Amino acid sequence: MEAPTYIASTAYERPAIHDYSYGTKSVSILELMNASAAWAIVLKHLPFMPMFVQSEDIKPALGNMSLEDLAVFTTMLKPMLPALDKELATLPRVPGKGA
Repeated sequence: MEAPTYIASTAYERPAIHDYSYGTKSVSILELMNASAAWAIVLKHLPFMPMFVQSEDIKPALGNMSLEDLAVFTTMLKPMLPALDKELATLPRVPGKGA
């Protein structure tokens, strides 16, 4: 059996993260926590979040879990997300990184 022959690439485009907006589905809870304006909005709508994020069981997931993901486990959260998204959308877009 012979190994396949691949055609050499002619160009490489470096991957880049494009500008994006804060949202309950688009960013992790940790990223919201690290952006003071976004976190203030989250706390306005979800005042229980400090108790939640201090849990040793949940800390490892904060960088991978969005508020939308959390709503799967906390059903009372789901109806609160549209108003939160609307207010988060008023924040300036986050500049992308990369190329």
